[in-house]
Amino acid sequence: MVRKIKNKKNQKQIQKDLDQKMGLFDELPEECLTCEEPFDRQNREQVMSWNVVVHKEAAIVRLYCPECWSKAKEVVKDFQKRVQEREQPHD
Repeated sequence: MVRKIKNKKNQKQIQKDLDQKMGLFDELPEECLTCEEPFDRQNREQVMSWNVVVHKEAAIVRLYCPECWSKAKEVVKDFQKRVQEREQPHD
């Protein structure tokens, strides 16, 4: 009995989160935030390959094309590498 109640609460929370995220779908931009390449919601390939970043508290939705996303990941890796190099003592 207790398991059913917990499962029901979890299902309600999951549904609430899904509804909240789907509500933000209308806020999805029509182009990449960085390079302004147009985004076609009807294009399955674009829908599956582009990256969406959602900040729920501020209700901000950002969209990035695969090329800009990979460049951003490279920048972050490079930054992390430089930070690690600074933290290591020089002999």
